[in-house]
Amino acid sequence: MTNDELMPLLAWIGVVVWLSAFCLAIARRFRPAAALTGLLALPFLVPSLVVLLRWAIDPVAYTTRYGTAALTELRLTAVIAGLAVLVLTASALAYRGRVRWGVFAWLIDGAGVAFLLYLVYFFRIFQ
Repeated sequence: MTNDELMPLLAWIGVVVWLSAFCLAIARRFRPAAALTGLLALPFLVPSLVVLLRWAIDPVAYTTRYGTAALTELRLTAVIAGLAVLVLTASALAYRGRVRWGVFAWLIDGAGVAFLLYLVYFFRIFQ
């Protein structure tokens, strides 16, 4: 399976997980909703951390391999990683009973899923 086939599938799985968290929250099942919301943040966090670690370990090799244009993308990567950590923190707080943090995490995850759908279908970055 290529990236062209995989990315739309992952985007739709993200939508299903995001809507499932919403349905669970409506049904007053806040702990499973918080767990799903936190789980949805992981695919955004892990690749971002890998890129940031590659750069942090050896900036010169990173710049040589990916070019100086990739350095401007590091800011966006850091923002995505920061938002994912914020979602994980808010999901943990929601899991412990602070429901409003769960709504905050769910909204940020929704923005991430919408951005992924935009990249897959409208910007056509993976095709």
